[in-house]
Amino acid sequence: MAIDAAQLQQIMEAALQANAEQQAQAIQAAVAALQQQAAPPPPHGGGLQHPQAVAFAEVPGDAGDQPWDFTPGGDGVKLFKDATKPLEEKFDGKQQSLNHFLNAVSRRGGAYGWSNVLTVLDDDGMPRSLTHEYGTLNVGNITVHARAYQMQLTQTRQAATCLRIFIEGSVNAELSDRLNQHKSDFTIMVNDPMNPPLNQGDPHPQRQAIDGAMMLFKLIKLVSIETRSTITNICKQLNNLPVIMEKCESDIEKFNIKVNELLTELRARDVSVPDIVTNLFEAYRAAGDSAFVTYFARKEDKFEDGTIATLTEAQLMTMAHEKYKTLSNPRQEWMKKSDHELEFIAMKAYFVASSANNKKRLTQVKNNNRLLTYGVASSQSAMTTTGPPSLIGQQQP
Repeated sequence: MAIDAAQLQQIMEAALQANAEQQAQAIQAAVAALQQQAAPPPPHGGGLQHPQAVAFAEVPGDAGDQPWDFTPGGDGVKLFKDATKPLEEKFDGKQQSLNHFLNAVSRRGGAYGWSNVLTVLDDDGMPRSLTHEYGTLNVGNITVHARAYQMQLTQTRQAATCLRIFIEGSVNAELSDRLNQHKSDFTIMVNDPMNPPLNQGDPHPQRQAIDGAMMLFKLIKLVSIETRSTITNICKQLNNLPVIMEKCESDIEKFNIKVNELLTELRARDVSVPDIVTNLFEAYRAAGDSAFVTYFARKEDKFEDGTIATLTEAQLMTMAHEKYKTLSNPRQEWMKKSDHELEFIAMKAYFVASSANNKKRLTQVKNNNRLLTYGVASSQSAMTTTGPPSLIGQQQP
């Protein structure tokens, strides 16, 4: 069939229109695909989106060594403020308060991820606790330890700074002045990781780092008296525990704390702790409460005859503390005297008073006898020089 010009024109227009619709459809499909790629993944479980998985950390700083965000408004700012908050009771620098302060440092470090700072390798490469084994470390160990992290941009370096600020705010003014006199002992020069050399081969720019771990070590050395006789003196005290019991006035809690402090000082110096169970029994038998003494006398008998197979000093001190609590609260029977003891005390007081009265009467009798003797002697002397009383005042022939 022949196609005239008008029909051909209609066919051409229809074809062009069809191509335009197909192109439009293609463009729309491409735009939808791009939008689909840019959109977040579809929600799961009824429209609830699962949060992105994060590394587990029991305390801040335990999930790697990525720096905390200490910029204004950063999530690390509150952590910084809490971590560096000073102790309410300032450390006075006395040796008897050192363990208490180091325990506070250890607790703060455990809560805010300072473990990498407070753990130092000794000369044999063994990790040591700076707060509890400081006697096994030296200045060289601490310096190498601090230099390693002070040249990096890590949480460990931030934690060391937090430790330094915490120490500065937690010591009293006198101790702070003493510590600052030795500032050079905890200040080192290290490569500055934020300021690389301008040219290859140039020396690395240095920065001054005042390190928290080195500061703590110097503080310990200032407070702790390190002499040849230190360990000997500690062992001597552990061998004379009844003396400590007497000084503590039979307060079992104070006594146990003192003993634990002595044991901690030995462990801090990597000294083997002696067996003090026998010494503890002796001290507990020297306490001022009769019921407590009787209780531990029976325990000692069972320990010696093997009824109690094993007993450590920690178990014995725990046992003493529990018995002390039982006798002192809530019945308030600690140091309470029995009827027999009260009767004995009354009799003793009576005899002391009687003895004092007898001594007083004896003194009075002696004084009376002395006066009487003096009077007789005076009369005899007068008779010898002037004659009998009847002749006194009479004129001699």
